[in-house]
Amino acid sequence: MTPRSTLAAATLALATLLWPAPLPAADEVVRRFGRASVRADVSRARPGGVIVVKLTGTRLGAASAILDGRRAPFHGGRALVPVPADAPPGSRRLGVEIRARGGLQRVAVPVVIGAALPAGAARLLAPEEAARIGDEAAIRDGRRLLAALRTTSVKLLHAPPLFAPAAGLPTLGFGAALSYVDQAAIGPRFDGHYGEIHRGLDYDAEPGTPVRAPGAGVVTMAESLALPGLTVVVDHGQGLVSVLCHLSRLDVTTGATVGTGATVGLAGASGIAGAPHLHWALYLHGVAVDPAIFLAPI
Repeated sequence: MTPRSTLAAATLALATLLWPAPLPAADEVVRRFGRASVRADVSRARPGGVIVVKLTGTRLGAASAILDGRRAPFHGGRALVPVPADAPPGSRRLGVEIRARGGLQRVAVPVVIGAALPAGAARLLAPEEAARIGDEAAIRDGRRLLAALRTTSVKLLHAPPLFAPAAGLPTLGFGAALSYVDQAAIGPRFDGHYGEIHRGLDYDAEPGTPVRAPGAGVVTMAESLALPGLTVVVDHGQGLVSVLCHLSRLDVTTGATVGTGATVGLAGASGIAGAPHLHWALYLHGVAVDPAIFLAPI
């Protein structure tokens, strides 16, 4: 079996295990206004999830969907709206703003955020690793990574599904609580985001194992950071960004264009890793989302 077919088989297995979703009609909320309609697919509306919103029925100008004050622009009549990992379950109002001939129109769509999926227990950090969390370099690099996550192309470079960057199923899922004792918060120092949860999927990978791009895109960062270690950031376009951490070698440079499955580096244990593994995080419009969702078509 070729590396590409092995990667595709692992991706299909993970998508089937974690997100078995043919979407039932009950998971769609519809609001009509004039000849147009807003359709919100809420089947993935949970902490770390996504709401897919579609506009149909008329010619419209610029539009955006808004959840909890965060905007997601429409592209080609569709907006992917991230649900923050710390969003409490319950009822919300999803706003849609549309610029039409008559001016700015606003449509309110009631949605319900479900409960988070269980994520398992997080790895514990060794004392010498935990002690590095408060370094000034960690704070600086977290802000730099955050800037890279927010620098995205309007052009769609790769549409979901994405593909797992390593073989096998992840050993730690999205949303697990981070574990450390008597140390500064790790979340803001890792990626500039608040919240002490695991923002990605971890794969056990022997040092030297090839790490592959989950989808085509442009490398917006390829360098060593204090806590994520050797890190590659791939912009897939339209607000979707992959981050691959704890590598032992970088095989791409900032500004490079990569194809799906291209080798971007080798797995390792750089930064604060606890043990050799690959950490894959995914961000949508700067908000961390569960990569497992995007392993199936959206």
